Amino acid sequence: MSEASFLKEAMLALSKRGDTVFRNHVGTGVFGRFTRIQGSGDVLVHDARVAECGLFVGSADILGWRSVVVTPDMVGKRVAVFLSVETKAPKGRATEAQKNWAKAVREAGGISGIVRKLEELP
Repeated sequence: MSEASFLKEAMLALSKRGDTVFRNHVGTGVFGRFTRIQGSGDVLVHDARVAECGLFVGSADILGWRSVVVTPDMVGKRVAVFLSVETKAPKGRATEAQKNWAKAVREAGGISGIVRKLEELP
């Protein structure tokens, strides 16, 4: 299974559990007016502007929250706990930046994981 298809399955599984999740697609894009150059796959970009997408390099593929009931000493209200899931293909490896992000989320009281199968979802 590809990482992209596993990511979709993981998002569906998390949302079926009741988690609220969003795709965090990190990358760089170019915006502007485009002119296609006939006979090739090339495009000419006029008034090009670069835009960064997602949080930052290392942040997880899936972000969101899990609603939990707090203890009675907190008046029994529901709170949202930050959720961060990095999906990997079966032999995929997490980068140091991704490991650091997952650790930082856990240390701050959030829920995070780097997973290769649905059974590993936090």
